[in-house]
Amino acid sequence: LYGDRHRLTLSARNNLASALTAQEKYAEADAILAEVVAGNRAVLGDGHEQTVISQLNRGHAKTGLGDAV
Repeated sequence: LYGDRHRLTLSARNNLASALTAQEKYAEADAILAEVVAGNRAVLGDGHEQTVISQLNRGHAKTGLGDAV
């Protein structure tokens, strides 16, 4: 119904990626979160709370992969 860049779609995908991270499916979560972060930046801006949360969640997935910066 909403489209790939709608804020509710991005939020749902962020939640899915968080669940995948909790299941230690880090590569899957990271791939989704890369798109979510890009979408949130485009739609909401860099400083928006949801953008920051998605970046934090991506950091958790990257840590699981051993790719933490």
